[in-house]
Amino acid sequence: MQLSHLEEFVELAQCLNFSKAARTLNISQSALSKHVLALEKECGAELLARSSVQVRLTPEGSVLFEEALSIIEAHDHALRRIAEMKKAHPPLSVGGLYLNINIVGFINAIARTLKSTDEHLHLVYNNASDRPFCDLVASGEVDVAFTILDPDDPLPPGVERLHLFDDPLVAIMDPDHPLAKKDTLSLKDLNRQKMLAPAGSYFIAGAKLAHTLLERHGSRPLYESVRLQTMQEFPLIDVGDSILMVEESLQKQQMSYSSHRVLRFEEADAQFPFYVVFRSSPRTEATQRFVDALREESEKFRAAGGAAGAAEGAGAAGAAEAAL
Repeated sequence: MQLSHLEEFVELAQCLNFSKAARTLNISQSALSKHVLALEKECGAELLARSSVQVRLTPEGSVLFEEALSIIEAHDHALRRIAEMKKAHPPLSVGGLYLNINIVGFINAIARTLKSTDEHLHLVYNNASDRPFCDLVASGEVDVAFTILDPDDPLPPGVERLHLFDDPLVAIMDPDHPLAKKDTLSLKDLNRQKMLAPAGSYFIAGAKLAHTLLERHGSRPLYESVRLQTMQEFPLIDVGDSILMVEESLQKQQMSYSSHRVLRFEEADAQFPFYVVFRSSPRTEATQRFVDALREESEKFRAAGGAAGAAEGAGAAGAAEAAL
């Protein structure tokens, strides 16, 4: 039952004149008649007794008229409450790599803390990934975004960043790969090796930084492009006789690689720095509270060596809360 049809029926029931009600509602008389017939079909009863002389409500029509008034008022009341809530506690639009298991752990910890203090923070997730996440924040399409950044890369004007943690990189390969016999790898071991190179939005989010890291260590793999738009597409990749280099937390999320050899790197800088980026101006109260809470969680995470936070995040990866 469409609310607009009920509103039209109420107007018609009050004036009992199709042409007058249609003019007031700014619709055609035929459209009004069609909508009334739809209501009658749905109710299984005649709602209006029509004659060439007059239109009057049937007993069933009177019941619908009374209930329709309550339904419309309840609808309007709900919209008023929602508008007031949004004005008092505007939602925070979150984008980027928020499904990283460590970040999910941060968000869930913040949710528990705020609920225990009766504070409110409503998150709305934005999955836009066609442009660098910093640009999405700068344009106002999202309020905050989680992303992998090179610390030396400049930010768009009006955007700030907060370093959350460093995620070690690992190499995933078939157990029969020549490098699979090693206990650990050096980035130089990847020189001239066939290596999958994620393209699409994941290139923006991290693969570009991996290329820069390898070049810095004098390693030039033989890249094979594979298109990826989201982290959820990683299980679809057939590694084959190539090597896939990803952050360790992402590898732990993908059970499809359980039969592969996973090796860490010896170099201390073989890691992805994760940041949250946000606008410095205008900065809403909700943004400030969220960033402050993230700073606190990231400090706890790093103080614990990352292990405890990662375990918590992995357990909660499927339960990120949209409303805090």
